[in-house]
Amino acid sequence: MIHSNTPCALTLFPMVPTMHPAANISLLFTVVLAWGFSWYAIALQVGPIPVEASIAYRFVASGVLLLMWCAFKKGRVAVPAHLHLLLALMGVTLFSLNFILLYSSTAYIVSGITSVVFAGASLMGAFNAWMFDRVRPSPRVLLGALVGVSGLALLFASRESVGGGGPTLATDVDGQILGATSIGLLLALAGTYCFSLGNIISSRVLAHTDVITGTAWAMSYGGLFAILASVANHGTLSLPPLTLSYFASLFYLIVGASLIGFLSYLELIRRTGVSRAAYATVLFPVVALAMSSWLEGYAWTLQSILGIAAILCGAVLVFARAPSRDGASPSSAA
Repeated sequence: MIHSNTPCALTLFPMVPTMHPAANISLLFTVVLAWGFSWYAIALQVGPIPVEASIAYRFVASGVLLLMWCAFKKGRVAVPAHLHLLLALMGVTLFSLNFILLYSSTAYIVSGITSVVFAGASLMGAFNAWMFDRVRPSPRVLLGALVGVSGLALLFASRESVGGGGPTLATDVDGQILGATSIGLLLALAGTYCFSLGNIISSRVLAHTDVITGTAWAMSYGGLFAILASVANHGTLSLPPLTLSYFASLFYLIVGASLIGFLSYLELIRRTGVSRAAYATVLFPVVALAMSSWLEGYAWTLQSILGIAAILCGAVLVFARAPSRDGASPSSAA
């Protein structure tokens, strides 16, 4: 069995106590920044080829690079045979199907609404932890998640359009368009819940292998699933367009959003648990909104400022640690 203190894991997160608050907050903001900037990179990839193909290139490359890195550092990348089914499920839910569903939702609703739905992963994570692990989230964690999601909703509530030409909830009156919006919301909800299930599966995986090795295999499986999805839906795996914007965005999505962002996120799950780690999904759309104001002319208002304040207050509620009754670390079971 490969444990979480193997050299491969320690090289990325060296000698940091599991529950060190400053280290956990650093990991959180690494995820927030890496994923926040990724929304603009993703926007540059939507359109030239089917989304399944872009997702396949991103995660096949990320998985292979991680496997090569672990082979070089440790001399082996093997994991217990019984773990491969969980790794495949983790890859499908965390690195493939969730992205396919979320990308597809933007054909029916604007990306801002999709971001609001995706922020619900923090609440879905708490629900999954209760349903599968019988871990009841504390009232403080639930309140913090609700405050954060409410703040994010406040940011987008008055926006009539957020690009992509999709219909908005605020202006739709025709029954046919409302039907399309419902499809988009269902796709976004399905993608978000798929992501939250991936969090639960990843917590199982990380109990038996280190973060980097497990992520390498899961990303490879996710990329393989995306290839199969592309062939099934379009008859082929489309070649990437030979443009600077596509390859620059793909490079960032591989290195920044996948290798740095996801590894930090999964390490955060290992240290703090699924419910708290998933709160990054509430914070990173704020970075995406800042990018929008810089690159796409988004106008900040008093409502936007109030939304940011609510999100930050929610973060304080979620990440403020209460003393343990029995003195045990919350992550001791991991």
